[in-house]
Amino acid sequence: EKSYVCPSCGKCFAQRSHLTTHQMTHAGERPCMGQDCRKSFGRSSNLIRHQWIHVGETPYKCPSCGKSFTMTSKLIKHQWWPLSPCGGPSACPECWRSFSNGSNLMSHQRIHHGERPYRCPQCGKGLTMSSKLIKHQETH
Repeated sequence: EKSYVCPSCGKCFAQRSHLTTHQMTHAGERPCMGQDCRKSFGRSSNLIRHQWIHVGETPYKCPSCGKSFTMTSKLIKHQWWPLSPCGGPSACPECWRSFSNGSNLMSHQRIHHGERPYRCPQCGKGLTMSSKLIKHQETH
């Protein structure tokens, strides 16, 4: 596999075109310009994402409320914003999943932390939720 090295910073690229695009950042070049607002970008992918604002395309959808966004960063902000019905203290900081209340979030976080506080008295198996313990006990 060929490697193309940037002489300015040493970063390597598999394709010459990627190196060329990268080198524009060092020169401050922004060759990709929008037709609507004349805003310019160094990469065509950034221009395309920006153009979604003008055409109203919102491909990133919140699984909790269905609201759509032009960028993943805006979706994540929506899910974390404390005043959002989908975010704030009921959003998991590990995986961004939102919950209807804090107790559901606490139960969910046990998965990430490996906590299994509900023990089966018959076999000693640990479970994350009391409802799962009850269901497990039916297997004995």
